[in-house]
This record gives sequence, C-alpha cells and structure tokens, in this order.
Amino acid sequence: MLRKIIKNILLLIVEHGARIVSSLIITAILARRLTIEDYGYFQYALNLVMVFSSFCFVCGAEVLVPSLVNVDSNNRKKVLLNVFYIRAIASLIAYALLIVFAFSFNNENFYLFIILGLILILGEPFQVVTAFLQADTNIGSKIKVTLFSLFIKLSLLISLYFLNIKDEYLFSLAWVLEYLSTALGLFLIFYIKYGNPVGDFDKKIFLIYLKKGLPFFYSLLAMYLFIRMDMLMLKKLGTEYELGLYSASVQLGLVVTAISPILVMSLAPSLVYKHAVEAVVKRNVIIIALLMFIFSITLVLLLHIILPYIINLLLGDKFKNSYDILYWYLLASSFLFFDNGLNIYIMKINKGYLAGVKWLLSLVVALMLYWIFIPKYGSYGAIIGYFGGYLTASIIGIFYVCFISMEKE
Repeated sequence: MLRKIIKNILLLIVEHGARIVSSLIITAILARRLTIEDYGYFQYALNLVMVFSSFCFVCGAEVLVPSLVNVDSNNRKKVLLNVFYIRAIASLIAYALLIVFAFSFNNENFYLFIILGLILILGEPFQVVTAFLQADTNIGSKIKVTLFSLFIKLSLLISLYFLNIKDEYLFSLAWVLEYLSTALGLFLIFYIKYGNPVGDFDKKIFLIYLKKGLPFFYSLLAMYLFIRMDMLMLKKLGTEYELGLYSASVQLGLVVTAISPILVMSLAPSLVYKHAVEAVVKRNVIIIALLMFIFSITLVLLLHIILPYIINLLLGDKFKNSYDILYWYLLASSFLFFDNGLNIYIMKINKGYLAGVKWLLSLVVALMLYWIFIPKYGSYGAIIGYFGGYLTASIIGIFYVCFISMEKE
C-alpha cells in the first residue's frame, strides 16, 4: 500500500511538472502568433468558459470520492453513472448559458465560444471516472490519460506555430482535442472496468447525490467566480491592450502560484491532519500559512531580477510592458499562498460551508475594488482587486482558525 501511495505522489509530481511546462509553451506560442489585443481576447474567452464550467461542479470529488470509498463494488457503477447524468445535465445547461451570454455580449466572436464551449460538455461529466480512480487510489491511469491529452494539444499548437498560422479558431481546437482525448481515455477506463455504460438510471440515487452536492456546489461556484473575475472585469472596464498585457502576466504568474497547493499538501498530513489536539492543529496551520507567505515573498524577490528576461524569452519584445504587471501580480499572490495555508483548517474540520462564506465575501470585496480602480489604473486596478480579494480571504481564514472550534458545528 505504501509503495502504491509513493508511486501516486511521484506520478502527481510528474503530471504537475508537465502541466507547468506545457503552460509555458502554450503561453509562448499564443503570445508570439497573436497580437496583444487578440491574445487578451483569447484568454478572456477561455476564462469565460471556465467561469461557466463552475456551474458543472455539482457533486464533485469532495462528495463522490468519500462515498465511493464506502460503496461496495457492485453498486459503484450505478453511483458513477447517476452522478455522470447529474454532471452531464449541468454541463449542457452551462453550455447553453454560455452560448446565450456570448451571443448577447460577444457576438463579434460568437463562433469562438461555440468551439471553446465544447470543453464544458467533454470535461466535467467524465471526471466521475477520476473520482472513482481516486477512491481506488489508482490515479496512475488518469495521469497517463492527462499526459497523452497534453501531448495531443501541444502537438497541434506547435504545428500551427511552425506553419505560421495566426487563427484563434484553429488554436481553440487544441483545447477541444485535449478534452476530447481525455474524455475518451476516461470512458475507456470505465468500459474496461464495468462494461456497457448505458442504463442504470436510478431516480433515488440521482436525487441523493444531487442533494449531497449542492452545498459544496455553492462554495465552489463562489470560489471559481472569485478566481476568474479579474479578467472579466478588465475586459468590461479596461482596454483590450491592457487585457492582453494582464492576461499574459497572469498566465506566467499561474506557473508560480501552482507551487502553492503542492507545498501545502506536502506539509498538511504530518503537521495538521494527523493531530487531534485543537491547539496543536491551530498553531501548525498558522505556522504553515506564515511559511507559505515568507516563501512566496522570497521567491518573488529572487525572480524580480530575471523576470524581464523570462518575458522576453517566452512572450517576445512586444510584451515588455507586462513586466511590472507580473511583478506586482506575484507580490499580491503572496496572500494567495498565505490563504492556501489557512485553508488546511477548513479541510481538517470538514466544514465546507465556511469556505463558501469566505469566497463569497472575498468576491464582493474584489468586485468593488475592480469597479473603482480598473477604470482609473487599468491592469494595476485589476491587481488591486485581486490583492484585496485574497487579503479579505486571508483575514477571514485567520478568524476561522482563531474562533471556530474543531468540535462545535
């Protein structure tokens, strides 16, 4: 069992590394083949699709995985299929809402949203298989599917790059192919395990898991809206040029912030999850959060020297004005690292509704700041809202650690 766990951890590290490298390559390809304005709009379109994907988070892994662990193998197929039906319906609704929104507010690039929106249908419904593999501590198959899908996506984008193609519609097909190959791979895993996937609709199971998933859905929806709102507000209140510079900075910044959950999850089991004494748990959560904050600040100060070279190497000279944006974005992200450390406490006490309250309040603060500062300061106004949102999340997180008991509801 220990060998299996170690193997899974190593595979997760490989997958995360592959995602980071592929993200850098993809950012470089798009930035060098599209204008700053077109690059910004393409990232905005992807961001908007991801916002609508949050409507598909009904009965996610946080509900399904614990349930599958406690369900006997004979009933797993029935549970998986009925949760798949829940997510498939949610995905179709999300796709329809996206199309209506795009037609109403973005009709000049309407077909781009039709293409990119397909990832809603191909994405979340098939993640029930991922939940099954997590419950079975057998994530190796999922990671292999993910790596193959990334290879397909990168192959198409690199081919388009060397063919000197600058069409965002063709670029968007790379994302669709990635999700399609992932869906097919996960379907194949399910088919090998359970055979014919048709049938087994059970109204009782369907409603049980729909009811279980809704409380977590609201929390995830608030969190996802908060995370994605900066680009949407900059698109509405700023210029396309500012959106292009900001979105390029964010894509590079995400490579750095992706380190945060890896560090947190490596520290949490030994420092928090194995302890039952409340004082020890709270002390260690604060220690982890402070370590994350210090690590983030230190990393940004070290990167400060080489950021201009990184931007020039990956994005080209036309994005040189994004350097300061990236620097301040990364500094603001220190509170993302800090908040990720504090989130361990919510997971430890298993009170997901607290996360929902936190993200909702953080979203409100961020929206107010976006509305005030983006018209005045453009990209830097977006950073102010981003910073204010995570500062709010951190303050609420500290309040939870200090005043919410592990025993009391």
